[in-house]
Amino acid sequence: MKTVFLILCLALFAGCSRTDVTKHPLMKRADDCRAEGNFKDAANGYKRLLEKYPDNPQIHLRLASLCDESLNRPDGAIFHYEEYLALTPENAPDRQTIIAYRDAARERLINSVKPQEQNKIAELEKENKLLRSRIDELKKHLFAMQKRQAAPPAVTPAPETKVSAAEAEKNTNDSMEIYIVKAGDTPGKIARQYYGAASKYYLILQANGLTGSKGLRIGQKLKIPKDEK
Repeated sequence: MKTVFLILCLALFAGCSRTDVTKHPLMKRADDCRAEGNFKDAANGYKRLLEKYPDNPQIHLRLASLCDESLNRPDGAIFHYEEYLALTPENAPDRQTIIAYRDAARERLINSVKPQEQNKIAELEKENKLLRSRIDELKKHLFAMQKRQAAPPAVTPAPETKVSAAEAEKNTNDSMEIYIVKAGDTPGKIARQYYGAASKYYLILQANGLTGSKGLRIGQKLKIPKDEK
């Protein structure tokens, strides 16, 4: 019997694990329920913990393996495998294994439905892809609106000294700090470090042309703009 628990040890040391929740009381209780065969309570425990740490890949991986192995929920397994992959770096040691598990769960889900329902699933996947694209567009629009709202009131500008485009870019870069992305970083975490509030993550995304955590890479240089309060 395949068990994703064998790769959880690797996941604990994966490059982008956010908070180590392995010693959290809810995690311990859920793991105990799972070991005792009480899979429903185990799932509820993981979900409660996920409400506290929604971007923690360790919790998503436990839920994925539970849905995959014990609850016969390939749909849930696919979702949480996808979340885990989105929250871990491209060079994570267990990434290819998780991709294989996700693809196997997807194949089981497709094979479990009738042909006409398979066509419906394909249509839903296409619709989901379009919706994700639309969400990305709305996020960019929201970031632009938030930046405009955060801008100071317009004033009559003083006469400007003309500078070249290269000088203007250099001056802009000089006024920003540069941050090197480390394992476990998210836009919210970096924003909390520099601005004291994770909710200002959009300043970092806007300054670097990003739309979310998926754009981050370990070693990447990020511009950190000043907080325009």
